[in-house]
Parts: sequence; structure tokens; C-alpha cells
Amino acid sequence: MDFMTDIGQLNQALQAFLINKGAILPEHARTKIIEAVGSPSPVDRIVKSAEALYAVKDVLDEEGQTICAQLAQFAALNGWHGMDQDNRGGLIAQSVQRDLGMKAPAGDWPEREADPVALSEYQAPVVDKEATAQPMLAAE
Repeated sequence: MDFMTDIGQLNQALQAFLINKGAILPEHARTKIIEAVGSPSPVDRIVKSAEALYAVKDVLDEEGQTICAQLAQFAALNGWHGMDQDNRGGLIAQSVQRDLGMKAPAGDWPEREADPVALSEYQAPVVDKEATAQPMLAAE
């Protein structure tokens, strides 16, 4: 996997991904990415999109996983919004590379249990089935 080193190139790749694959993303992830892409800050675009994609990485195709890893790695290397703390961005990128079946550069990839937890604000909302249940009509 080649990592992008140019912020403009990375933003273009994110926009192209959203145009080409946005419709098949889970709704909550798509909404978060659209909000992020609408931000005037390229830093927010990159970090928030990386987090939104990482939260749904298990349903992404290879292209989606690749852009997720590229965004996270770029944010970590630049120290943006905590992606460098505890190497969160780097660990996200490693997690995705492992899931794509890529060979670890040295040794083995960290185990899945060591992957960073997706931030709660990017996870799918929990629906309370009882609160949304429709009352049944009584039979006459």
C-alpha cells in the first residue's frame, strides 16, 4: 500500500471515494463523512473521515479500507487531532493492512484484540427496539 504524502491528493482521493462509493456506506458513516468533507479544514476532513471509515472497516471493500488507512496514517504522521497519541492513526492503518492480508513490514501485525476501539461518536447508533416498536392493533 502506497501512503499519500500530499494533502491535496489525499483530499481528492477522499472526495472521489465518497462520490463513487458513498451510496453503499452505512448511513451513519456516510453522514459523518459528508459532514467532514464539508468542513473548511482539511485536517478535520482527513481525521473525521478516517475515524468514520474505521468505525465501519469491516464492511468496506478494499478501496474503502485503503483510503481509511491512508487518511489515518497521514493524520498520525502530522499529529492531527490525537491521531498521534498512542499511535492511534498508525494502529488504525496497521489494522486495515492486516485485514487486507498485507505482509507486515517486520514481524507480525498486532492481534485484532489490540486494535484501537472505534470512537463512540462514529459507531452506529444503538436503536432501542422497545422505544421504536409500534403498538399492535387489537383484533376486533
